[in-house]
Amino acid sequence: TEPVQPERMNLTKVNSGKMKARWQISTWLFASLFTVYNANFDFLPGDDATPNLYLPLAILEEGSLTFSPEDRPFMFVWRIQRPTTGAHREISIDGWLPQVKNWPGSIGYDLDELALRQERYYLVPSIQEGRYLSTFGVGAGFFALPVFAAASVFVDFTNQSAHFPWYLGKIAASSAVAGSAVFIFLTALRFCSWMAALLLAFAYGAGTCVWSISSQTLWQHGPNELFLAAACYFATKRAPTKRDWSLSGLALAFAVLCRPTSAVVVLTMGAWLLFKHRDAVPAFILGGMPIAVLLSLYNWQFLGSPLNFGQTERGHSVALEKTGSQELWSTPLFEGLSGLLFSPSRGLLVYSPFLLFAAFGILRIWRDREYTALRPFTVAFVCLLLF
Repeated sequence: TEPVQPERMNLTKVNSGKMKARWQISTWLFASLFTVYNANFDFLPGDDATPNLYLPLAILEEGSLTFSPEDRPFMFVWRIQRPTTGAHREISIDGWLPQVKNWPGSIGYDLDELALRQERYYLVPSIQEGRYLSTFGVGAGFFALPVFAAASVFVDFTNQSAHFPWYLGKIAASSAVAGSAVFIFLTALRFCSWMAALLLAFAYGAGTCVWSISSQTLWQHGPNELFLAAACYFATKRAPTKRDWSLSGLALAFAVLCRPTSAVVVLTMGAWLLFKHRDAVPAFILGGMPIAVLLSLYNWQFLGSPLNFGQTERGHSVALEKTGSQELWSTPLFEGLSGLLFSPSRGLLVYSPFLLFAAFGILRIWRDREYTALRPFTVAFVCLLLF
């Protein structure tokens, strides 16, 4: 065989050293952010996260993707009659056992007069009678399933505090957000020095609302951010292979599973590939196809159509409560955009002012050809913001 040249050996050693350093920094970044996110030893309560936390338990304990009033009474509002006066009252029920604080029999009510009033807003009725599913989809719950499954090996959930699932969800959420920062670092490393890439990733992880919101409870946000960042990483390699495009499509499909509006990113990326890299389209589609099929079957099975989502089903009642109209698109564009960006209570640039620099980044991406690979994600950002 032909002997290996010293130059090739040196190049191999250099590349190996760079790869080792890259993963060492990535590990340090993940561990640092994960520690920061969990330094409060607490979680951020929010009803939106409830179905995400109890879906893993429903899968592990009942083998089900849905909820019922019999299994999770706290997810519903109940109507009950006081036997002495006949007066009715709406109550919440923590559980069915006498030792439970909010068990109806323990607070002087006649169980014969107990009736289901309605599901809470974070659930939508399934077409299967008596079954309800999460308004916010199944992606976040599936992402947390390994954490809950590992915990179930060592503990019995029925003997744990009601807060226990929330702490497990916090571990899953903070892992997802820390992981998204790692993908941002690895992506940025292709376009700038390792110090600049690390600064960018750490500014994202500790200087935006991914710390104060996404990492603190298992909403849709954290896993969605992880999969969007992963999709960007695979799609921005110097010379992406079919495998890279498939992995990018797969990551985006998981993002849609977490948050349906991420379909805007899928459509934008697909259109970009159709015009710029047509040979990558089949691999991109095939990568995301398995998850897309499963999501369509889920929607069809429980909501009656592959295109029905929990949030679209619940959207009209939420719009009525928030705006006084059931119309989903009634807010003027400028008013909605101002609220998203500058509202003192919710504005992105109020709580994450670091992201203001992204405006300069977008201009540079479209000015300099070396950043061409990032262009479809800037288009997706604008489309998603307008949506």
